[in-house]
Amino acid sequence: MSREAVLALSHPAVGKKYSANVAKHRHEKIVKAVEAVLHQRDATREQADSDIESQAMYGAAHSDPVAQREGHRQMIFAKLTQLDEVEEQRTAGLQAEVLPPVMQAYVAARFIASARMETQRFPGVAGVNGVARLLANDCSVVAKVAELVWLLQRTREAHASWLQQLLSPMWALGPLEGASLHRVWGQLLEGLEVALLPGRDYVDALQGTVGRCWGALCAAQLSTQSQIAGVASNIKLKRTGVQLNELDVCARYEQALCDDDARLRQLEAAEMEASAEATLGQRDHLVLLDWRELVMSSTSLAAVCVVAVAAALLSASGLFGLNFSVAHSHDAPPVAPAAAAIPAVFDRLVFVVIDALRADMVLGNDAVQHSKDAEELRGFMPFTAQLASSPQSIAYIGHAAVPTVTMPRLKALTTGKKPAFIDVLRNFNSKALDEDNLVAQLSAAGRKMVLYGDETWLLLFPEAFCRADPTSGFFTKDTVEVDTNVTRHLREELDPTNQSPKSRDWDALFLHYLGVDHVGHLTGPHSPLMRTKLAEMDDTIQAIHAAIAAQDAARGTATLLLLLSDHGMTETGNHGGASVEESSALLLFVLPQAMATAPAPFARRPQVDVVPTLAALLGVPIPTQNMGRVLSRVIDAAAPAAARLAARYANLRQLRRLAQPKHSAMFWAAFDNEHAAALAWTPASDLPPALATTLIEAALDALQGIVLRSDGSEYNTVHLLLAIAAGTGGLVGVCRVDRLIRAAWRAPSLPAATVAGAALLQIAALASSSAIENEHALWNLLLTSHLAVVAVAAVGRRSGRAVWVPWVIVLVAARVLRCRNQIINFGRLNGFSVAAGDSRAGLEYEHDDNLSVLSTRSLVHGLLPPLAERVVASAVVVAAECWRDRSRLHVASFAAGMLATVLFSAVPIDTVAHVAYVCAGLQACLAVGRRRHALSAVWLLAFLLQRDTNVAALAVLYAQLEAAAALRRALEEPLLTVPLAVYLAKASFFALGNSHLMTTIDISKAYTGLSAYSQSIVGGLTAFIVFTGPLLVLLAQLDASKDKHALLLGCWCLELGGFTVYSAVVYFMRFHLFIWSVFAPKVGIS
Repeated sequence: MSREAVLALSHPAVGKKYSANVAKHRHEKIVKAVEAVLHQRDATREQADSDIESQAMYGAAHSDPVAQREGHRQMIFAKLTQLDEVEEQRTAGLQAEVLPPVMQAYVAARFIASARMETQRFPGVAGVNGVARLLANDCSVVAKVAELVWLLQRTREAHASWLQQLLSPMWALGPLEGASLHRVWGQLLEGLEVALLPGRDYVDALQGTVGRCWGALCAAQLSTQSQIAGVASNIKLKRTGVQLNELDVCARYEQALCDDDARLRQLEAAEMEASAEATLGQRDHLVLLDWRELVMSSTSLAAVCVVAVAAALLSASGLFGLNFSVAHSHDAPPVAPAAAAIPAVFDRLVFVVIDALRADMVLGNDAVQHSKDAEELRGFMPFTAQLASSPQSIAYIGHAAVPTVTMPRLKALTTGKKPAFIDVLRNFNSKALDEDNLVAQLSAAGRKMVLYGDETWLLLFPEAFCRADPTSGFFTKDTVEVDTNVTRHLREELDPTNQSPKSRDWDALFLHYLGVDHVGHLTGPHSPLMRTKLAEMDDTIQAIHAAIAAQDAARGTATLLLLLSDHGMTETGNHGGASVEESSALLLFVLPQAMATAPAPFARRPQVDVVPTLAALLGVPIPTQNMGRVLSRVIDAAAPAAARLAARYANLRQLRRLAQPKHSAMFWAAFDNEHAAALAWTPASDLPPALATTLIEAALDALQGIVLRSDGSEYNTVHLLLAIAAGTGGLVGVCRVDRLIRAAWRAPSLPAATVAGAALLQIAALASSSAIENEHALWNLLLTSHLAVVAVAAVGRRSGRAVWVPWVIVLVAARVLRCRNQIINFGRLNGFSVAAGDSRAGLEYEHDDNLSVLSTRSLVHGLLPPLAERVVASAVVVAAECWRDRSRLHVASFAAGMLATVLFSAVPIDTVAHVAYVCAGLQACLAVGRRRHALSAVWLLAFLLQRDTNVAALAVLYAQLEAAAALRRALEEPLLTVPLAVYLAKASFFALGNSHLMTTIDISKAYTGLSAYSQSIVGGLTAFIVFTGPLLVLLAQLDASKDKHALLLGCWCLELGGFTVYSAVVYFMRFHLFIWSVFAPKVGIS
């Protein structure tokens, strides 16, 4: 036992209650006694080495190999016997003289460990080595118990004598062999470790532990005397066995002498001895601190998880959660009050929203960037397309800002304010809108409003409508009832003869059709179902237009018809991002009379411009937070000459007040001076109307640019900085306490350098918007590069097929899955043509594998029909899974579940899906006994919920994960296996068609087996669909890992490190042009 170990054992910091004098006295006494034993042992060992060398030289000089071997063997046994006797005598005397029973057991264990190291120096003596190894293994637990009891005695001085008396009979058992005694020592060790934890009642814990130990001994009917006799007899028999097998031992030793060079053997023996001594010294230094390492390593994972969650919440709060006007203000000249309300131009409004109606579906392909050969969807809405081009209508391409989902867009269309990015989550749980908005202004003016369609309107404005019949907008499987439930009310509300009472008691009629959006999610914009739905909407618009014209003729007043959409959709039918397809909505103002001027080209205007325009035409105040400006063409065509300038000026004063806090008084002085004529305009002004219009329009353009430009008021920079600090602190803390990380830092290697280089490359990529948009390429590069490092590390090992076969499978699968989905945003450049006769979404860009927006093309497209592809892939996975686990219940439930997924693909009946869910639940229940079944349950859900185009990719992913698991079992080196798991998870995320964009989130399959909308179920299934790949990788790696703590801790640390760096990037990029379209969605996915 080294002096450092004794110092650590008796350090005053271990037991604060122990008096300084007693500690010092016992410390000096124990150190002297133990060092005397060790000194005697070292002296005996040196003498034995000297005698052995002399005997070897004598035998070599006489050229007698037999005599040399015999003398060598006899010298070994003699010196080992002498060493045993000397140390036994010294140890017995030392125990009787100074050492407590606890230290007696510890010194005995150290002696046996030293004997094992001694016998390892002479590989020919196999029998003695086996005996020493047996005793050392049995004593390892005894030594650990002794160490913990000694610490308890030092820290619990008041009960030291009681503890020694309680445990003294246990030491008499000694290092005995046998499963029962080994289990007893294990129970005692567990109880002592628990008693050492801070804040525990160790007296009760130790009493219970010792009681259980003695109970186990009594049950086994073992006695101290018989055990000691048994051990002595066992040792004697083994030594006798060594002598009986002497000829065999000598023969093997002679063969070893002939095979190896004498000099080489001496060098190897010296190296082995040095290594053994170094290992023994390290164990002396660390054995007393093992329990601390155990506690810190078990808590480090929990700590990094808590820190990661805290950093994520702080980052999300700083970037998304706060959406309020700045609290500060700058001194500025007083602003004149708003102009008086403008008289209404129209007494009624019909506000028709067709959800997800892309602008090109009415205005033609020129409205959105399409190739020349792309399908003209406006051909399925002939009446609406003709109406948009007529002199009676004014059409715009409405730009929908992110997030392009329904609730945020409705807020923008009623408040005139850009929605917060966090509204994408609030979209699923809308609350009453408490900001000034157009609906509230109409209600305050006494206007009666009626609603039919999406229930989001009723959630935002719960008391605004005198009549309503809402429909759920989240059950996307419904493509019929959501629209017919709206249209069936039009006969009464838009009665051409005004005979129906319902046709005379409203001032604003809001109609929200959801069918186009639902069809897009299910089949995409180019499917036969979409063509039917567009034709249905065209007939509905024609009927509404005819009914309004007849009512106006009967009433003698004018009604404004506004046809618009909240957002567009991608070529796969999804939305939520900032692509041209998603942000290109329709704005179509239909006036009662034709305009004198010729129709102008379709301009692109922000959707928020609808709010001040409608406020001016309906004669209500503009909402205070409005960021839009009146649409000049609409105002000039619909309003009388006197009201045109008044509407513009009211909008100008409102935007001036809204922009006031964004800049200093000096800025506004210069602005007011530049636009003095526009700001000073009054109806009595002598400025020519044309000049006044020009000046006010210029001021409006400048002010709208100011209010739409981010000034940082929507961010909470304190929370962002706290997120960065939390992530950094958590990583530093884990690196300080985790042994694996410290070892990698102190002893750098090729895997450690590769991981560090990959982290630096990831950091550099996070600062580039283009690199984030093509993040899948980065993770594929890191995966293949790390596989190369694994290959280099495996070259020097004798693993053979255990490493190289799975390595090749993982590499080939990575290359196949890399071709699966190309998520690059440059696919519009070359004008690809649509795949003729194929209605599946996403195939119009399949002709260029490197420049596709989102290829949902199957891996075996063209080779097998979709159903046959699913059958083959499912059969392969079922065969592999059942071969792995042949238990009847597992085989039956897994095969039945996969069969249900195939049948549901052919016949989408909810009952069939329910069978698959039940089988997956049964597999999850079986996971209580074996973790592998949890992975099987996830595979069943993956095949059920993923699109048909992902089935082949799932089969390839299954083979890749099985090979990766085998590779992990063969390597089991954290610096190789943990990064491999992270890279596989990231690559699989993109391989199944996902990206950082909300556009790629597939919500249609989340309704599998459901007959009604459930927010929790649909939300959970949507999250599962998005993160299927990473979840499968994590479960597969955990199933194959021996050190699950290292795997989880390493994955969390790598993720936390990337998220911390990205939080810093977002902080510095918060004024970037692509903050909401690129950087913010990446935060949400992370």
